[in-house]
Amino acid sequence: MKEFQTRILGLLFTQNKMMVDMKEKNDVLQDTLACLINEVNSLKTTIKQSNTEKPAPIQSNSIISHQVIGNSNDTVTTENLLTYLYGPKTDFKYQIVLQSEF
Repeated sequence: MKEFQTRILGLLFTQNKMMVDMKEKNDVLQDTLACLINEVNSLKTTIKQSNTEKPAPIQSNSIISHQVIGNSNDTVTTENLLTYLYGPKTDFKYQIVLQSEF
Protein backbone atom coordinates (compact mmCIF):
# COMPACT_ATOMS: atom_id res chain seq x y z
CA MET A 1 0.00 0.00 0.00
CA LYS A 2 2.84 2.42 0.84
CA GLU A 3 4.48 1.74 -2.53
CA PHE A 4 1.18 2.50 -4.29
CA GLN A 5 0.82 5.76 -2.35
CA THR A 6 4.42 6.72 -3.19
CA ARG A 7 3.83 6.10 -6.90
CA ILE A 8 0.58 8.08 -6.84
CA LEU A 9 2.30 10.99 -5.06
CA GLY A 10 5.14 10.86 -7.59
CA LEU A 11 2.67 10.95 -10.47
CA LEU A 12 0.79 13.84 -8.85
CA PHE A 13 4.05 15.74 -8.35
CA THR A 14 5.06 15.17 -11.98
CA GLN A 15 1.62 16.20 -13.20
CA ASN A 16 1.71 19.33 -11.05
CA LYS A 17 5.14 20.28 -12.41
CA MET A 18 3.94 19.76 -15.98
CA MET A 19 0.88 21.94 -15.37
CA VAL A 20 3.02 24.74 -13.88
CA ASP A 21 5.28 24.60 -16.96
CA MET A 22 2.26 24.71 -19.25
CA LYS A 23 0.85 27.71 -17.37
CA GLU A 24 4.15 29.59 -17.72
CA LYS A 25 4.26 28.86 -21.47
CA ASN A 26 0.63 29.92 -21.79
CA ASP A 27 1.36 33.21 -20.00
CA VAL A 28 4.24 33.92 -22.37
CA LEU A 29 2.05 33.12 -25.38
CA GLN A 30 -0.73 35.37 -24.10
CA ASP A 31 1.71 38.26 -23.59
CA THR A 32 3.12 37.72 -27.08
CA LEU A 33 -0.35 37.64 -28.63
CA ALA A 34 -1.35 40.80 -26.74
CA CYS A 35 1.73 42.59 -28.10
CA LEU A 36 0.98 41.34 -31.60
CA ILE A 37 -2.63 42.53 -31.37
CA ASN A 38 -1.47 45.95 -30.16
CA GLU A 39 0.98 46.21 -33.06
CA VAL A 40 -1.71 45.24 -35.58
CA ASN A 41 -4.06 47.84 -34.11
CA SER A 42 -1.30 50.47 -34.28
CA LEU A 43 -0.69 49.60 -37.92
CA LYS A 44 -4.42 49.83 -38.67
CA THR A 45 -4.58 53.25 -37.02
CA THR A 46 -1.52 54.45 -38.91
CA ILE A 47 -2.91 53.21 -42.21
CA LYS A 48 -6.28 54.87 -41.55
CA GLN A 49 -4.56 58.15 -40.69
CA SER A 50 -2.33 58.02 -43.75
CA ASN A 51 -5.32 57.27 -45.98
CA THR A 52 -7.31 60.21 -44.64
CA GLU A 53 -4.44 62.68 -45.03
CA LYS A 54 -4.04 63.95 -48.55
CA PRO A 55 -0.44 64.16 -49.67
CA ALA A 56 0.81 67.47 -50.99
CA PRO A 57 1.21 67.51 -54.77
CA ILE A 58 4.81 66.97 -55.86
CA GLN A 59 6.22 69.63 -58.10
CA SER A 60 9.07 68.81 -60.41
CA ASN A 61 11.18 71.75 -59.24
CA SER A 62 10.42 71.41 -55.51
CA ILE A 63 13.27 71.01 -53.05
CA ILE A 64 13.16 68.10 -50.64
CA SER A 65 14.29 69.09 -47.16
CA HIS A 66 16.29 66.72 -44.99
CA GLN A 67 16.60 66.79 -41.24
CA VAL A 68 20.23 67.10 -40.24
CA ILE A 69 21.76 65.20 -37.36
CA GLY A 70 24.03 67.71 -35.61
CA ASN A 71 26.01 70.22 -37.66
CA SER A 72 26.68 69.55 -41.31
CA ASN A 73 30.42 69.42 -40.48
CA ASP A 74 29.97 66.75 -37.77
CA THR A 75 30.65 63.11 -38.47
CA VAL A 76 27.64 60.97 -37.71
CA THR A 77 28.50 58.50 -34.96
CA THR A 78 26.65 55.44 -33.77
CA GLU A 79 25.60 57.30 -30.64
CA ASN A 80 24.24 60.25 -32.65
CA LEU A 81 22.31 57.94 -34.93
CA LEU A 82 20.81 55.94 -32.04
CA THR A 83 19.81 59.14 -30.25
CA TYR A 84 18.27 60.47 -33.46
CA LEU A 85 16.32 57.25 -34.10
CA TYR A 86 15.29 56.17 -30.60
CA GLY A 87 15.66 59.23 -28.38
CA PRO A 88 18.13 59.88 -25.58
CA LYS A 89 17.29 56.73 -23.60
CA THR A 90 18.46 53.62 -25.42
CA ASP A 91 17.72 50.72 -23.11
CA PHE A 92 17.78 47.69 -25.38
CA LYS A 93 17.32 44.12 -24.25
CA TYR A 94 19.56 42.70 -27.01
CA GLN A 95 22.37 43.94 -29.18
CA ILE A 96 23.98 42.88 -32.44
CA VAL A 97 27.69 42.25 -32.23
CA LEU A 98 29.62 42.06 -35.51
CA GLN A 99 32.25 39.37 -35.86
CA SER A 100 34.36 41.62 -38.09
CA GLU A 101 34.38 45.24 -39.25
CA PHE A 102 32.64 46.20 -42.50
